[in-house]
Amino acid sequence: MLLVLAVMAAIAYPAFGQVRTTLKGHTLALASVAYSPDGKFIATGSYDRTAKVWEAATGKELVTLSGHSATVEAVAFSPDGRTLATGSYDSTVKLWDWAIGKELATFSGHSNMIRSLAFSPDGKTIASGSHDNTIKLWDVASGQARAQLNHNGAVRSLAFTHDSKILASGSNDYTVKLWDVASGEELATVIGHEYGVRGLAFSPDDKTLVTGSMDTTVRLWDVAARAEMMTLEGTESEVLSVAFSPDGKLVAAGSQDDTLKLWDAGTGKQLASIPHVGDRVRSVKFSPDGKALATATMDGLAKLWDVAEVLKLGISQPPDLVKNEEQASFVGHTRYVTAVAFTPDDKILASGSHDRTARLWDIATGKELHQFDVPNASLELLMRRAAGWQQDFFRVESMRVTSGVPMSKSQRPASDSRTLFAIASKDPPSSSHEIAAADFNRARVWLADRYGKALGERAPSEGTVEFIRA
Repeated sequence: MLLVLAVMAAIAYPAFGQVRTTLKGHTLALASVAYSPDGKFIATGSYDRTAKVWEAATGKELVTLSGHSATVEAVAFSPDGRTLATGSYDSTVKLWDWAIGKELATFSGHSNMIRSLAFSPDGKTIASGSHDNTIKLWDVASGQARAQLNHNGAVRSLAFTHDSKILASGSNDYTVKLWDVASGEELATVIGHEYGVRGLAFSPDDKTLVTGSMDTTVRLWDVAARAEMMTLEGTESEVLSVAFSPDGKLVAAGSQDDTLKLWDAGTGKQLASIPHVGDRVRSVKFSPDGKALATATMDGLAKLWDVAEVLKLGISQPPDLVKNEEQASFVGHTRYVTAVAFTPDDKILASGSHDRTARLWDIATGKELHQFDVPNASLELLMRRAAGWQQDFFRVESMRVTSGVPMSKSQRPASDSRTLFAIASKDPPSSSHEIAAADFNRARVWLADRYGKALGERAPSEGTVEFIRA
């Protein structure tokens, strides 16, 4: 199996787009962002188990809401802006009088984490979508769940029509469903996406629904006809969030590849593409006046973008990277290599394989230094063998970079991951650093930078270690 080592020169990427304000204060990644109805305030939910409310004009942090015992995945303001609803991985929904930081109520009933949340425009109902494959409709006044709606996968996105009569839900079961809010009756199931639906939003006139999916597409649907109108061109990575502008003329989408894109909702023409917005754009929301766009990213930052300036910038691309060339090959493993790690001094590379061994290699000479016989040379076992070494892993799925920042030590690669990247340099911003990659399935190994920009590819050779310089 192929193992690839790349050395990349540091690239000074230009600042793209016009950021009005950056909201800094959360200690971990952001999962969601929402504007208050009057546009004066912004709420954020974070992996640090808190929600915060900020002054939109200045970026000043006004209050931190603590009470959840896990990630705050979703936030939503009530129509009057006085109440904030938060949904958490602790399986609860909480209501807050955010101005004084007081918890008003906790809604319990889901058996798994909350993944989506929506406040009805009439203020009477909160919808919560969960990893337990259900939606609950909560009566705000009583705190009781008056209906449960079912999907065949986690419910990742929710949106009410502006008259509060219809609820749309997007799920990991690849479908979008429309529901009658009063009766809980399923009105329609919309099929077309080929992977989970992560974001959806109604147009201001409720005639069009926009959806974004892990299948890398953004689609527009005719609500009355329950039919697809068009697929918006230009997305190359999993779409995590979508939004309609208040006038219905623009569609925005945030993606796994750190980009923010804007389209003309009428023609489907892509108007802007801004790279390097932040690590994975989990949530996008237009301000009520449509002049600003808020993004929440996994680097823990919320940013407010000037829409007019973003449109002026148009479609921006990072500079091309130099072509790679092969440096050396290490041969030793007899089956696929599934994990790699470096010592902090960058002198030794460890590899784990389906041949049930972990091996240490001298990077300078390519000589095998030692072999460990292990029951299963998985990433976890390899990391235990290399305890104390610096190991910053990048996840690559479907042969394309989808996670451009180091994974925490507590994270594990997804079951469908195909390649692991490990950074050898102790200081990634330095002038150069080394990357190793191991492909799980003997398909082609793609080299890419942290933004998903392709550097090249190599056909793997089982049990072989090859070094490539970029």
